[in-house]
Amino acid sequence: GGGRSIQDYVAPSGDVVAAFMATMGAKSLATAEEARNNGLYSRYFLLHGLIMALTEALADMVRASIVTEWGLGAGGKAYAPGMPAFPAIEAHEQFFALLAPERIGISHTEAWQLLPECSTSGLILHHPDAEYFSVRPEGAPA
Repeated sequence: GGGRSIQDYVAPSGDVVAAFMATMGAKSLATAEEARNNGLYSRYFLLHGLIMALTEALADMVRASIVTEWGLGAGGKAYAPGMPAFPAIEAHEQFFALLAPERIGISHTEAWQLLPECSTSGLILHHPDAEYFSVRPEGAPA
């Protein structure tokens, strides 16, 4: 609505941002897949859902830790590549260059989707006016 982007919350003069990547790892998904391969579909869906929820909880813990360390209280927003407020999933290229997530088993597809799928990333801004927003293609209905 306000015609803003994430860049509007970061001053070129040296504002600090934090980038992170988190994963529950391929082994956790292998456990769920084993259940599926053995026809235990309820167990598979429960395990898969739990693994994905734990991935988000881990990302929330990382964000909370950074926000606390920076003394932001309830402030500090985390934006994830590929999400509505940060649709440029190809930004993962910079995340990989900065963080070397291969060390913890994260890789990506040609389209920059994270692997294993129980992985996530984020960019944390400390600007007090930072807000979440959705980016719509030009001409798309509001």
